[in-house]
Amino acid sequence: MLHESEIDARLRAIEAEIPRLRKNMNTFYRAFEDRADRLCCEVEAECQQYVLDELNAMVERAGINA
Repeated sequence: MLHESEIDARLRAIEAEIPRLRKNMNTFYRAFEDRADRLCCEVEAECQQYVLDELNAMVERAGINA
């Protein structure tokens, strides 16, 4: 399982990809979800809510309506 610093690094990497992913909104949601799912599978259960909250905040900051 990932340590806190690794989780934060992965979250930053996902957020850094958002501008490239949103160039094609037809595939954005699936691509973002794939990255989110991979990360969620690698964190302890007690960290999952934190990860989900951070992922939701990313989408909000990017101005993407789900």
